[in-house]
Amino acid sequence: MATKVLDETREFDNGARYDLRPWQVPKSAEFPEGLKYSLQYVEPNGTPRLRYDNYHPDPDLGRHHRHTPTEDTSIEYEGLRAHVRRFQQEVYEIRHAD
Repeated sequence: MATKVLDETREFDNGARYDLRPWQVPKSAEFPEGLKYSLQYVEPNGTPRLRYDNYHPDPDLGRHHRHTPTEDTSIEYEGLRAHVRRFQQEVYEIRHAD
């Protein structure tokens, strides 16, 4: 049984958007925090530009990871609120660097 924690989409004036989709799930070896999440920023053409998720553990990256078009990296998880803030800050930086 999964319970939606947040379901937020923000669309920007250029057609880009981000989607925040965390779910509370039973604590398990797969989801030790009791949370399954995907935080994704998508370009206007639909190309994913940034994603944080914990859907599939990676032997090299661990449970929590960050995806960009050029690399996948491990990220530290310090709770959902901090994770969302970090993601939104990174989206802000991407949008203002272009």
